[in-house]
Amino acid sequence: MSSLKEQLVVVAGGGAVAKTYIHALKPIAENEFYLDELGIQATRLNAYALLLSLKAKGVNAAMANGLDALGMALYSNKVAVLAGQFPGISTDSDAVLACEALGCKVLVNISSTGYVYDKPPEYANAAKLKLVSHEKLLELASKYDTRESKSAFVFDMLACKLAKRSNIEIRFVDSSIENIRKALTDRKFEGTLVKG
Repeated sequence: MSSLKEQLVVVAGGGAVAKTYIHALKPIAENEFYLDELGIQATRLNAYALLLSLKAKGVNAAMANGLDALGMALYSNKVAVLAGQFPGISTDSDAVLACEALGCKVLVNISSTGYVYDKPPEYANAAKLKLVSHEKLLELASKYDTRESKSAFVFDMLACKLAKRSNIEIRFVDSSIENIRKALTDRKFEGTLVKG
């Protein structure tokens, strides 16, 4: 496609807000469940800020208060905004579940790294991967996804398994608006393509 005509679901992550709170409260939290809940609250704050930003730009957008509300949010809106849903999984899994619920076959993942690497990108010899199979992504997740709150792997293990079972293509990009636009409109983009 040459232009963006389809409806979109945007899943907001916790980002720096979640990281700040989780880092500050980890020493006093009883366990990871409470840190996950804290992260979910951060995603809700970010989702609402995103919704307000979209509306300020004239975008027809609505908040979806859960995966089961996606259809209603999209019924008369171009964009549905979703926050984190469940403790123990990241918004990566929420995004893949949203794709499954709506029959979507392409997911664009925006991250600070913009790529999947063969090891954590902070390693000096980490290499960018431009094309990755679902199996390889799952292999990397099983090695580097610790399932701790705000763990650093680019896509959580459950999200990898869900994407594989439904054969959802994942396009990993950085936050460059032009690069995101390319990934959304089936043009060549800078990042990692996961398929097959």
